[in-house]
Amino acid sequence: MNEMNAREVGPLVGSLLTEPDGSRRDRLRDFLVATFPPAELKGPLAKVLDELHKPGAADLLRLVEWVRDPALFAALADRMRLADGPPPDVAWLALQILDDAGLLADDLRPLLLELDDLADTDPIEDLAEQLESDPGAVWVPLQALGRIEPDVRAGIVAGLAGGPMGPGTAEFLRVLAFAHDPLTRDAALKALVVQPDSNEDVARAWLGIAAHHPDAEVTARARRWLGGKAERRQGPAALATRSVPTLRGCLVTDVDGEGRGDIVLTTEKTGRLVSAAFHVDVLRGVLDVSGEVLEGPADARGLLAEYAADPARDVVEGRPELAFALLAGCLGTCGPEAPPALRFWIEATVGPDFKPRPLTTALDPADLADLSPDDVRHWSNLIMNTCVDWVDDSSLTKDLARAIRLRETGAGPDPARDAGSYRYLFERRLCDRLGLYARMLLWMAAFWQGAGQADLGRAALVIAWQLTDPAQALPGHPFLVELTTRSLLAG
Repeated sequence: MNEMNAREVGPLVGSLLTEPDGSRRDRLRDFLVATFPPAELKGPLAKVLDELHKPGAADLLRLVEWVRDPALFAALADRMRLADGPPPDVAWLALQILDDAGLLADDLRPLLLELDDLADTDPIEDLAEQLESDPGAVWVPLQALGRIEPDVRAGIVAGLAGGPMGPGTAEFLRVLAFAHDPLTRDAALKALVVQPDSNEDVARAWLGIAAHHPDAEVTARARRWLGGKAERRQGPAALATRSVPTLRGCLVTDVDGEGRGDIVLTTEKTGRLVSAAFHVDVLRGVLDVSGEVLEGPADARGLLAEYAADPARDVVEGRPELAFALLAGCLGTCGPEAPPALRFWIEATVGPDFKPRPLTTALDPADLADLSPDDVRHWSNLIMNTCVDWVDDSSLTKDLARAIRLRETGAGPDPARDAGSYRYLFERRLCDRLGLYARMLLWMAAFWQGAGQADLGRAALVIAWQLTDPAQALPGHPFLVELTTRSLLAG
């Protein structure tokens, strides 16, 4: 494998594994098959076989099947023998691929048979049984539902309409009625609407939807189902869902070079301690949530301490106004890929009335007066010195960096000498990412102000404003020049 391809294929395989959007994974898998020969995919695939719990595991296994390398198959078999194996559907696919290749070892065959038996069970029946056996733990199946493709997920949700509708199933469907994925949301609403109005568990679900759903059409649908009985049904159980949890701790991280960060909240309500880490993208909103619910006395520092101890991230702790503002800003940009469990964790940490808000930070007009290019250049350098991973690592940037090194016999990039390359990268790549960088700067402006670093916060805010102004967001803007230089150096 040549050096350039080795650098390119590894991140692409990693992206295939972590990308939450199924259609994007399909396109990326097709690109890898069309662009790289099997020999160049073997090494990168082997490095990530211990990460089969991530969203793109099935797509990754299809690549393993296509490569058909004996050493890769052997590594996959070894992975299946470990105690902390992948989810059942992924494990079944891995073992089936090995069996089809004639390489399924005798010690793994019982596991395949066990998973075959599991596949023969009715998933809808099992889900309904799980929901009703522990109505207070609907977050567990909600989390599991997020690992299923949207069309399959919608079919499972729709299937709940025909079974018994107790408190667990009704609450599960109420949460899914807030899903950002339209297939899941519509399936949940349809499953609820066909239930008899004598079912009090379903009535409580519709009351919650009527009171808090952001879509006026959905709230009208809820009121139609409730008819004139809404007031009579406003019992203690319905009112309890509206209370706001007590905050026990919070933490916000910085954002990486792709605009991704984390917001961690720990709250307490009715004797339960809830910790949730919202994994967000400044453009695409909340992409995933990982959390835990603990009954009775528990250590509120658990999840917070994990993030605070990460040496690769800067964090701000104990600033709820910062955490809430950034979470509200990300909620407003959520798309269909947002996890179906998101509503549960929102209600459990910030309450059912929490609303999206624009991701903005106040800008004093005086901050824009009498700005010199040297000021902006100094601020840009300051920001890039702090956010060292804010570099563009696209293949185009790497190609330009390599061309400059070859042409200039090892010299680094220079904005004056290599002005053509700087402009080319801006026009072909960075110009389309100005909105991303502006949002990243807005996040960091709030982050630094929350950390007491007023100068950095002011600098990020001013530059974010300039990047949204077409008259200033040009290839020669000091921030874009600094970003290009560091990206080319890293390439």
